Amino acid sequence: MRFSLRHWRAPHLLGAWIAYWLGLAAVQLGPLVRQVRRVMRGPEGTGSFNLGFSDSGFEALVREHGRVIFDGGAGWSTFALAVAGPPLLLWLAWLASRPRRDHAGAGRDALGAGPWSGVESPPLRERDRVRRDAEGER
Repeated sequence: MRFSLRHWRAPHLLGAWIAYWLGLAAVQLGPLVRQVRRVMRGPEGTGSFNLGFSDSGFEALVREHGRVIFDGGAGWSTFALAVAGPPLLLWLAWLASRPRRDHAGAGRDALGAGPWSGVESPPLRERDRVRRDAEGER
């Protein structure tokens, strides 16, 4: 079976986004989580970790026995591009691959087809009277 965005529906796109975000979290946060677990499992008072955010972005620092074993972070623009960039590009590719629909005559088709085709609409005041009468019957 060949991969094609043309056959995707909205749930497929959402699933791809979620898979991307889970993979991104695993790859980017995996080393941090490993080091935090290492410090948490060690003897009490031998390690510490600090997670936070500031004007510059997200920051993480893990220390064990007074030395830094993990120091990382990401700026706001890097974070925003990593989280939103690829899903946005995938959505644009999905939109571009969708079959085209001819919307040129959509208004004409909607008004000119069906049981009322060829029938002129009544004047505005007549339509309002008919609408009031119909609402009164309900």
